[in-house]
Order: sequence, then structure tokens, then C-alpha cells
Amino acid sequence: MKFKIQMMVLLLSATAFAQLQPASLKSAMKDMSTTLKTITSQAADATKNQSSAVLAGKFVQAAEASKAFFPSSANDPTSKTKYTEMMDLVIARGNELQMAFQSNDNTKATALLNQLVQDKKDGHSQFRQ
Repeated sequence: MKFKIQMMVLLLSATAFAQLQPASLKSAMKDMSTTLKTITSQAADATKNQSSAVLAGKFVQAAEASKAFFPSSANDPTSKTKYTEMMDLVIARGNELQMAFQSNDNTKATALLNQLVQDKKDGHSQFRQ
């Protein structure tokens, strides 16, 4: 009986994890964009820092998931490496953003948000067709 319960928990956990993972680069980027817009809209309100920190964590998860996919324009090893490096930078900034909100450092959070918006523009200009 205990084994059956453990198997059910494992199965439900795997199902929940699979539902959290984007199915494509487009869906991962959409998750990142939507989350970034929400964070940006509430970044100036220090009473929402806890919520913003949670959202920043969600942003990082979506960015990490996006590394499982490559844009169609990244069709050679050099461009794939560049894409991976850009996403690593976005992930690092996302983690810094989460820490800034946790530390109630809204000035730093705003600067990081501006950098992430610029990263998005740069990435789209380089990889979006």
C-alpha cells in the first residue's frame, strides 16, 4: 500500500512538472515576456516586492526552460553558443532581480528590469526572423 502511494505521488509530481515546462521556444518566451511585463508594472510599488520576487523566480524558470530550444535562426554552432550565452546572462540577471526584490532594493530592481528589456530587444534583433 505504501508503495502504491509513493508511486501515485511520483506520477502526480512528474505530471505537474511536465505541465510547468513550455512545449516550445515560443511558449517559453511568451511566459518570460508576460512575467516581465507584470514585474515591470509593479516594480515601483515596494509593497509588492515579495510578489515581484516570486515572479522573478518564475521568469528565471521560463528562461532556463528556453535553453532547451534554439531559434530557427541559430542554425550553426556559433549562433547556438551565442544564444546560450545570452540566455545565461538573462538567467543571471533574473536571479539578481529576484534578490533585489527580496532585499527591497527597488532602485537596483528597476535597473535590472531595464537591462532585461534591452536584452530582450537585443535577442530579438539577433535571433528573431
